Amino acid sequence: KTIKYGIEHSNPDIMLFSGDVAGNLTQLGYLLDYLDQFEIPYFFVQGNHDHQFLNYNSMETRIKQSKYGYIEKGPDSLESQGNYTIKIKNSNDELVHGLIMMDTGNKHSPIDDSLVEYVKNPISGVKYGSYKGQTTYCDSQGWDGLHGNQIDWYESTVNELGCDTSLICHIPPLEFVKAYEQYQDAKNKNDTAAIAACAPIGQCNMGEQCCGSIEQYGLFESVLSLGSTKNIICGHDHRRPSRRLRSPSR
Repeated sequence: KTIKYGIEHSNPDIMLFSGDVAGNLTQLGYLLDYLDQFEIPYFFVQGNHDHQFLNYNSMETRIKQSKYGYIEKGPDSLESQGNYTIKIKNSNDELVHGLIMMDTGNKHSPIDDSLVEYVKNPISGVKYGSYKGQTTYCDSQGWDGLHGNQIDWYESTVNELGCDTSLICHIPPLEFVKAYEQYQDAKNKNDTAAIAACAPIGQCNMGEQCCGSIEQYGLFESVLSLGSTKNIICGHDHRRPSRRLRSPSR
């Protein structure tokens, strides 16, 4: 019902799925058969549940058997599989936007707590810390994210495209967690300006904690430095209907 409603009310040219699409190949097949009836191209990145219950090769094979679905393995040299680009062109065959699809993996291997100094947020209990000089978000589940060689690939891809881009992935970067915390803090302080700035993240909480990657390799710094990526679109939090960042990316 949700997919049908979205299609009927937005009339999309393409559809993007930001991961956690199925628990097995049978479920994936049902989804693909349902989506094909709309005759609209649709594209996937993997989520942590896809990593847990499906292997990439079987997922790719089944998606490519569909009429309108697509996923691509991407360069073998990268940390994970499913990093690729979609080029959006106008009627004059001019490139106007690039969609950068990236795989954030599954669960991160446990980090050495002896190297981490934690600061616990008094509002939600989320722990922040410094790990080897980098900002770190840590919880008991240890979510993965985009690694260093993927960030290098992102930067070279942005430079190659030479146009505005959007980044689509599953597990959100740390900045989403920070925005959520800032929103909660602004609400407690009744800071209307800060509430408005962080509302796109904070207002979509729906009783679910914002869960991000436990290690950062400079993704958001690259996004801001290059200035190409106008949207970061993530999944992961199942109850949260939307995710976007500002500054200047959404």
